[in-house]
Amino acid sequence: MVDTVREKKYQHIMKDLIHAVKHVHSEYAIFLENQHKQALLEEEEKKKKEQAEEAKRVEQRTSKCLHEQLAEQAQLETVQMAEQETARQLILEASKKLSEAVQETGINLQGAKVAQAMLSAGNEKLNASIKQLANIKHEKEKNRREKLRKLERTCKQQDDCWQCCTSQYVRSCCHKTKTSLKNGLCYGYTSIS
Repeated sequence: MVDTVREKKYQHIMKDLIHAVKHVHSEYAIFLENQHKQALLEEEEKKKKEQAEEAKRVEQRTSKCLHEQLAEQAQLETVQMAEQETARQLILEASKKLSEAVQETGINLQGAKVAQAMLSAGNEKLNASIKQLANIKHEKEKNRREKLRKLERTCKQQDDCWQCCTSQYVRSCCHKTKTSLKNGLCYGYTSIS
């Protein structure tokens, strides 16, 4: 009988021990799972931050490049305006020389030929300058429209993403716009699957 009481105590202790081990094991499993989730969230936040920084750098490079292009086009435009003014002055001077050559007593053939050559050169220079200026203005307008189109596309994608994904966890791709955060266009939130 003493043996059966001892055996029952032993079995009861073993049951309690097994129950305690199972409980500790489940608590540890929950702890590990929470730690893993926290690590994933931290990694996701880190990726989000890196992607936002990369998007900002890309935007700054693009903006800088566009500003440089616009400055270069403005400089070219200024040069072409100066060329036009030079051509106009050349034409004006040639017209005066031609008038002087014709008005003198007897026609000054040499002066008329010089004036004609100056007029031709001035007209060619003026026409070339006008064409260049038109090309520059066209490129400038094209670049401006392209920049506006990109900006509108970026804003629309961000709006779409914000509308569909608000107040959930970050993910690397918006499920509605299919836009990767890597290109800096999607700042919205989607749930982690």
